Amino acid sequence: MDNGSQVRSRDADSQLVMLIHGIRTRAPWYIAVRDALHSAGFKVELTNYGRFDLFRFLLPFPLFTKWAVTDVERDLRAAMTHHEVDRVSVIAHSFGIFIIAWILRHRDIKFGHIIFSGSVVKFRFPFEQYGNRFDGVVVNEVGTRDIWPILAASVTWGYGPTGAFGFNRPRVFDRYHRGLSHSAFLNADFCRSWWIPVFRGEEPQSNDEPETPPWWLRFLSVVHIKYVLIALVTLWGLSTWCRAPEREVHIPTADVYFAGGKIRELVAEAERPCSQWCPEFLRGQRCMRTTASEGAVETLVVRRTRTIHFAYHDPTAALETLASGAIACLEVEGEDDRALRVGVNKALASEMKTSDGKSLWLCGCDEEARRKVQEILTR
Repeated sequence: MDNGSQVRSRDADSQLVMLIHGIRTRAPWYIAVRDALHSAGFKVELTNYGRFDLFRFLLPFPLFTKWAVTDVERDLRAAMTHHEVDRVSVIAHSFGIFIIAWILRHRDIKFGHIIFSGSVVKFRFPFEQYGNRFDGVVVNEVGTRDIWPILAASVTWGYGPTGAFGFNRPRVFDRYHRGLSHSAFLNADFCRSWWIPVFRGEEPQSNDEPETPPWWLRFLSVVHIKYVLIALVTLWGLSTWCRAPEREVHIPTADVYFAGGKIRELVAEAERPCSQWCPEFLRGQRCMRTTASEGAVETLVVRRTRTIHFAYHDPTAALETLASGAIACLEVEGEDDRALRVGVNKALASEMKTSDGKSLWLCGCDEEARRKVQEILTR
C-alpha cells in the first residue's frame, strides 16, 4: 500500500486540525467544535477569510476567490509552522471545501485527514491524483436534506451537488445522514461521534443509506437554473434585436377622415418580407406571402365620433384591429393562409363620385358628412 493510501495513526497531541468556514458567516460553530477537539487532545487552529458574500460565491472565478484562498493558505502555513508539523488535518464546510480543493490542486501543502461537510465541489475533482497529499480517504458528510449544494450547482458554474448526493469516487468516503441539512453537522456532538474517531486513525463508518431528495431538488439537479436564465436572456436579446419597430395608428375625432392613406400604408408594410433569420414570434410580426388590396380601400372615407389610437408591431394585426370595429366597412381576410386580402364591405359603404369622375367610398357618413367631403374636395 503506497503512502497516499495509508491511514497515519498519530497521537492526538501531534495532530493539528484546522477549521474552515463557509460563506456569509462568522462561523459561530467554531467554538463548540474547537472545544470538543481540544478535550480529545488535538491541537486546533481557526481560519478566517471574512464574510464571503453571495455575489462572489456565485461567480467562483480567480478574481473573486483569490482573497479567500490566500487568507486560508496563509493561516494553514502559519499554523503548521507554529506547531512544527508537516501535515494539517481540516474540517471544511461549504465554500471552505472549495478552497481546500483549490489548494490541494494548486499548492504543495500536505494534509492529514480531510473532512468535508456541505460540499460544493464537483464530483469529478481528481482526488486520486493527489493521493500522496492526504491520509486515508476524504470523508464527505452528506446531508440528505441539504439543498444548498444542489442550488449552487444549478445556479452557477464551478460547483457540484456533492454535499447532497456524494462523490461516489475513489479516495472519498461518502457518509450519508438522513434528514440533516447544510449546517446540521457543525456542533460538538457530531464532532465527537464522527470526526474525532477519524482523526484518531479509525476507519470511517457508515451511518445511513442514501435518501432520495424531494422531486423539485431532483428537477433542479437536471434542469439547471443557469441554463434556463441563459435561454431567457438570449430570447430577450434576440427579441430586442429582431423586434419590428413600433408604429402607431392614429385616427382623430373628425367629421370625416380620409382613411385610405393609413390603410394603404399598413398594406404596404404587410407586403414587406420579414427577416429571414429572425423567427416570427421574436419579431412580433407575421410574414405574409402575398397581399391584395382593392382599390376601393385607398379611397375609403370614414366619419369618426371618437379618436382611435394604438401602437403595433405587426401591420396585419393593426389592419385586423381596424376591421374588428374601428372601421366597420373594412374587411381583412386570409391571415391564416398568409394571403392577406383587404377590401371594403360595399354593403355597408356608399359610393360617392367626385367632380373628376373618381369614386370615394364613404363609411358611416350621413348627408352632413357627405357635404363635408364635398367641401373638402372643392377647396
